Amino acid sequence: MKKTVFILLITTGLALFSSCSDFLHEYPKDLTYATSSDDLKELLIGNAYIGSDLYIFLPKLSDDLVFVRSSTATRGNLDAYWWDPMPNTEVYWKDFYRRISITNVVIYDIEEFKDEPGDGYRRVKGEAHFLRAAFYYYLVNFYGKPYSAKTANTDLGVPLKLSPAVEDKRYVRNTVQECYDQIINDLNIAIECLSGISSGVYRTGESAPHFLLSRIYLYMGRWEEVLKQTEILLANQSYSLLDYNKVGPVASADVVWAGSPEVVFTNGQCAYGEMEYYPTTFYSRANDEIIGMYESNDLRRAYFFRGDAIFSPRKKRSSGRNTVSDYFIFRLPEIYLNQAEALVMLDRDAEAIAAVQKLRETRYVTGTLPALNLSGESLANFIRDDRRREFAFEGQRYFDLRRYAVSPKWPFQKEIRHPYYPVGGTEVIGDRVLGKYDDEPEFYVFPIPESEIVNNAGSLIQNETRAQKLPL
Repeated sequence: MKKTVFILLITTGLALFSSCSDFLHEYPKDLTYATSSDDLKELLIGNAYIGSDLYIFLPKLSDDLVFVRSSTATRGNLDAYWWDPMPNTEVYWKDFYRRISITNVVIYDIEEFKDEPGDGYRRVKGEAHFLRAAFYYYLVNFYGKPYSAKTANTDLGVPLKLSPAVEDKRYVRNTVQECYDQIINDLNIAIECLSGISSGVYRTGESAPHFLLSRIYLYMGRWEEVLKQTEILLANQSYSLLDYNKVGPVASADVVWAGSPEVVFTNGQCAYGEMEYYPTTFYSRANDEIIGMYESNDLRRAYFFRGDAIFSPRKKRSSGRNTVSDYFIFRLPEIYLNQAEALVMLDRDAEAIAAVQKLRETRYVTGTLPALNLSGESLANFIRDDRRREFAFEGQRYFDLRRYAVSPKWPFQKEIRHPYYPVGGTEVIGDRVLGKYDDEPEFYVFPIPESEIVNNAGSLIQNETRAQKLPL
C-alpha cells in the first residue's frame, strides 16, 4: 500500500517550501501521513485555496485605472503598470506552482480513500482538479499568448507539472493548446466528481467548474460549448440577479458580498483596502473613459465607485458583511454576459439582446432601461462594453483585451495610455503607451522569471524581448 502524505503547515505555520528558486522542482517538505480524505481536505483548505492578493496588479495592466500621485512612482507593481521590460512577477509564478504542487499531491493520494464511505473522496478530488485548472488558467494567461485556434498548437504556454514526484529533468513549456486542453480535462473531472455537491461560496461545489469552463470556452471561441455551460448554471435556482433598485442607500449598501445571491464562488483577499484605492490619499482612480461609459440612470456607477473627485472603487467593502476577492470571484452576471457574447457570435442577435437586457434591467433605475436596437458587430461591442462596466476592477479586463485582439470574429484592439511620474517628481511628464496587440504582442505576455530559465539550463524558452518604454 502506498503512503499518503500531507503538509504540516496546516497546523504549524511553517514555511511551505525551501528558499530554492527552482519552483518547478520543489516538493513539499515536512510531511506526515494522512489517514482519511478529511486530512487531504484540510491540506487543500489550508494551503491550496488562495489566501493572498495574487492578482492585485491586474487592474494596473488595463485601461480602467490611472495613478494620480507622484509618490506612486515607488508603489508596488508599478513596473507592470508602466510595461517595463522585466516586471517582477516571480512571486506569482512561485505561488501558483506551489499551490499546483499541493493539488498534485492531493490528486495522487486521494485514490487511497476511493472506497471510503460518504462523499469525501469525490469532493476532495473534484476540488483539487478545479483548483489546478484555475491556477493554470491564470498562469497561461499571464505567460502565454491569448488563445487563438490558428496558433495555439505552436504558441508557448507554461510547463504542465501534473505529478507530485520530484523529477530529474529539465522542464519545457507546453503549448497554449496543451494548457487549455489540460484545464478542460481537469474541469470535466471536477464536474463529474462534484455533481450534486453544494457548498458555500468559499469552497468548490458543483457550480464553480461549470462556471470556469464557460469562461474557458469563451476565450477559445467555442460558442456552442459556452451556451451548454451557461444553460446549466442559469437552471440552478440557488443563484439569482440582485436588483440594485432594492439594495438600499448608496452610502451604506453593498452590492457584492459573500451572501449575495449572485456570488457562486470566491477565493482570496479583497484588496480595496490597499492605500492605492484609499479615497483620501489619491494614489489611483478609475479613468475618465470608464466612468463616462455609465449612463445617468445606470446604478452601477454609484454603487461601484465612491462619489468623490477621484472615482476610486467601492464595490466590495468591509461593512459588517463577509468580504469577497477582488480578482477571483464568480458572479452570476458573467454567465448572462458569456451567454450573450456567444449568442451574438453565432448570429443569434435577438437572443443575445434578451440575455444582456436581463442583466441590465437589474442595474438601471426601474422603468428607465433603454431598448437595444443593435446587431452584429455593434451588438458584440456593446456586450463587451457592458462586460467592462459590470466587472470594473474585478481582474477581467486585461484578459478580455487580450482575447478580443485575437477573436475569430470581430477582433478588437486599442492603445492604452498610462500617465508617467518620475521618481520623486511632482508632475506627469508624459504617458507610457501600450500599443495595439498587433503592434506590440510581446507586451501582452509576461517574461518567464529569469531564475526558472537559469535553473532549467535554458530549456524553458523565454518570451519575446520587450523594449524599454519611454514617456511620450
